[in-house]
Amino acid sequence: MNERRKRFAEYYNGSGNLVQSAIKAGYSESYAKANACKLLEDVSVAEYIRQLSEHEQSSRIMTAKQRLYYPT
Repeated sequence: MNERRKRFAEYYNGSGNLVQSAIKAGYSESYAKANACKLLEDVSVAEYIRQLSEHEQSSRIMTAKQRLYYPT
């Protein structure tokens, strides 16, 4: 996966906005509007987005030790 696709995946994971993520990653506005959905079809991009999403979810899960320090 090239650097621009990696940046697209990171922006998309953060915002969920397909077109704006493509533009921020360096794709032209016309490409983003017409073809950004093709980026999600790329297996390596989709896998990277999945990995980023899983990492964010696991970082939000409180561990048992953390729970001891933050009782409700």
